[in-house]
Formats: sequence, structure tokens, C-alpha cells
Amino acid sequence: MTNAGTWTINGDYSFFNDGDTSPASAFTNTGTLTKAAGTGTSTIGEFPTNSGTVNAETGTLAFENDQPGTTATSTGSFNVAAGAVLDFAANGGRGFHLTSASSVAGAGTMALTNNPAVTVDGSFTIASVTQYGDLTLNVPITPAAYTLTGGTLDGSGSVTIPASGTFTQAAGSVSGAVGLTVQSGGALDWNGGEQQGSGTTLIAAGATAALQGGMDLGDTRQFTNNGTLTQAANIAVLGGSVTNAGTWTINGDYSYSQDGSAPAPFTNNGTLTKAAGTGTSALGTELDNNGTLFIQYGTVSTNTYTQQAGGTIHLELRTTTPATGFGLLTVSGTATIGGTLALTTVGGTPPSGSPYPFLSAAAVSGTFAIVKNPPAGGFFTISYTPSSAMAMAS
Repeated sequence: MTNAGTWTINGDYSFFNDGDTSPASAFTNTGTLTKAAGTGTSTIGEFPTNSGTVNAETGTLAFENDQPGTTATSTGSFNVAAGAVLDFAANGGRGFHLTSASSVAGAGTMALTNNPAVTVDGSFTIASVTQYGDLTLNVPITPAAYTLTGGTLDGSGSVTIPASGTFTQAAGSVSGAVGLTVQSGGALDWNGGEQQGSGTTLIAAGATAALQGGMDLGDTRQFTNNGTLTQAANIAVLGGSVTNAGTWTINGDYSYSQDGSAPAPFTNNGTLTKAAGTGTSALGTELDNNGTLFIQYGTVSTNTYTQQAGGTIHLELRTTTPATGFGLLTVSGTATIGGTLALTTVGGTPPSGSPYPFLSAAAVSGTFAIVKNPPAGGFFTISYTPSSAMAMAS
């Protein structure tokens, strides 16, 4: 079937093969195809291609490739109105290719459902994307909302989330060289799946990120937080690295921990806080601190710890009970310390002689250049052994 004129769908009506798909049939649009009415779904089945104009004005207009092992190629334009959905649906290796001559635009949503394989090489200015399938993205896009619930997002392109926008990842993978940037005022909601490949993930200053599901970081992906991030789940590290130059708050006994043989470096140039939980939060194989590490509760552990001259360990002292009364830093290898130790008391000045053994390591190298005593009063002396450091109220 070929449409070279004007084809208007005035309701939730479809065009598809009801039975045998051999010999293969196809729907080719070289004119104008419009879904103009109906709040449900109209499906264009068979092997749909578009070199003309497709308009999704209401409801859902689904392009469904039902030919196994094939890719339907389109060079035309797709326009999606606010509240409408353009859906690319397929399975079993069936796919779509939107070439460099194609365009997808509008205030509506482009969806991938039923696990298709879609490649985008053309202009892409759609407001919203929902993905359950494989999307090879080779162009930069700036959607207000992006939801990834399955499949792989990869390619040589990038996704930039603007102010008031959200990138939600519940499953699936951000992979390859694809870059993900959340701009100031935008948000990342990562509650499942993995981010890997050679690309970068950047949370810009003024943006927020909530990490609240089982997550994996892999390959050589660089995850950088310059905004405000809260962690309420474990991150398994199969590769990649983290740099925090903003605010990173761990709200419980959650870890950024090595899962395999690849190193798991964590560089802190901002404020990294363990704010809750009396257990342990493991922070990679190498924790490099040139910002502030604030241990309010529990234990922070790592394989090696290096505190630069500009770095600070901040401890909150309540009682002399380890982990519940004050925070601990445990290092299975060498702790190289310098910079500042800042102490804050809660509940009054502790009696003289109260011990707070806050650092243990296989080896301790260096001393703190500056010790900031509690602003509310009290004075502490710091003592060192080859494998520990302790604050003593005096």
C-alpha cells in the first residue's frame, strides 16, 4: 500500500496484516498521513516507511514493523502534537532507521515499545521520549523529559536535559559514547539499570540527582556531579569513575563499591556526606579527597584514602560510641592525610579524656595540618599511631 496523497485517520483505526506475512507487504507514505481523531491507538503495521509527512495530532500513532530481521527506513518528517504519541514498535530484531534527511519534532512524545531497534540520524526536536527498546542516537537532542525503562541507549549523539526537565532511568543501559547532561534546574532520577560505555554523565551546577535503586556504573564512563545529589541505594562499579564537585549526600548505609576486578575511583572536590546509617558505606577502591568528607554517622570505608592539602575530614561528635556516637573512616590499605580535621560537638562539650578513635588503616602517612576545634567550645588533641588517628577531649 502506498499513500501519495492525503490520508487522514478519523479515529482509533489501524492498517495492518491480519494473518499471513509471507509474501512480505508494506505501507509506504510519500504524501501526508495524519491521525486526526481518537484518544487510543492507530497502528500502521506491515513494513511502514515514510518519505513524506506523518502527523500525530491526538492519541497514539504506532508504526509497527512486522517483518522479521528487517529495518524500515524513513527520510520524511514526523510531527507530534502536545499530548500525542508517535510509537515505533517491533520485536525480534525488527527495526527502524530515521536517516539524516528525516526529522522528528513537536511538543508530544516519541516512544519505543515492544523492544524495537531504532537508529536516529536526523533532526530530533521532540519534547519527550519514552524508551523500551534499543535506540542508537547519533545526533544531539534536548528533550524536556526522557524515560528509559529497558533496552540500550547508545550511539555518538547526546541527551541534554534542560531546566525543569527530568531524565528517568528505571532499567536498561546508557551506553557507548552517548553523553548525558542534566543542566541547571533539571533532574536525574536514576533508580535502576546501568550507565556504561565511553561517554560521560554530567549533573551540572544547579541540577539535582536522586540515586534510589540498584545501579551499575561500568566501562570507562565518567560520572560527574556538580549539583545536588542524594544517594539512597548501592552503586555497583564494574568500571568507570566518579567525580563530585557539588553536594553528594548518602542517606543510609549505601555504597559505591567495586564489583569485579576494575578499579572504582571516587574523587571528591565538593562536599561528600554520610548523613545516616550506623553501618558502613564503602566508597570505591580509591577515595581522593580535596573537598570535605563529612561523616555524621556510621563508617566510611575504602581501600586507599588520600586527603589533599585542600581537603577536610569533618566529624560530628555526640558520644564516645563508635559509629553511633561519632563517624569512622576505615582504610584497608594506606591512608595519606593532610589538610584539615574539623570537629563539631553535639549535646555539649565532652568531658576531658573522652576518646574518639576516628581513623584506622593498614598504614597512616602524614598528619593534619590544621585542626578546627568545635565552634561551640571544647579543645581536642590529635594523636597518631602507624595505623590510626584519635581525637581526645582535653
